[in-house]
Amino acid sequence: MTEEKNEEVLEKEDTIQTEISKEDLSKEDTSQEEISKEDVRSEDIYKNPTAEELLEIITEKDQQIADLEAENENINDKLQRLQADFMNYRKRTNKEKREMALYGKIKLAEEILPVLDNFSRALEAAKEESDFKSGIELIYRQLLDNFKKEGIEEIDAVGKEFDPQFHEAIMQVETEEVESGKVIEVIQKGFIINERVIRPAMVKVAC
Repeated sequence: MTEEKNEEVLEKEDTIQTEISKEDLSKEDTSQEEISKEDVRSEDIYKNPTAEELLEIITEKDQQIADLEAENENINDKLQRLQADFMNYRKRTNKEKREMALYGKIKLAEEILPVLDNFSRALEAAKEESDFKSGIELIYRQLLDNFKKEGIEEIDAVGKEFDPQFHEAIMQVETEEVESGKVIEVIQKGFIINERVIRPAMVKVAC
């Protein structure tokens, strides 16, 4: 009896399980049908849209395009500002480098000028030609050549109109041979670099 009851229980369980499986399959089929219908309806909207649906789609696309154009314009503005900032930075740094290089040359020239003056005085004092004078003159010329290579030039003064920007008058001389206001003699040479005066020329001026 016990075995028969067990067999009946098992049969009932199998029957119940089978019914449940059929129900699940039925639900799945129904769900798939509903999804398929939704897909068909979505496709129909794009395949055969109504005037209202078409207008809505166009409006949506126009808004997307407008948003992208605005974003693109914003990015371009940022890039242009960055480029302008970089160009200004590069100009500023290049100018600072040139100013530093110029300042270094001016300071070096100011230190060398007293030595150059001493060589000039030695040449004026050595009246007779000698190997010693030739050696001093050679060194003097080399110093002037090195100045020129660095853009440092002697201020042209003799015969020029007196210019307080480039000349320093230490004496006025009455003379009829030279027009008044003209430089007649240089006492100490002056030098410039890039139109900037390192040292003005000390001169005598006709009056």
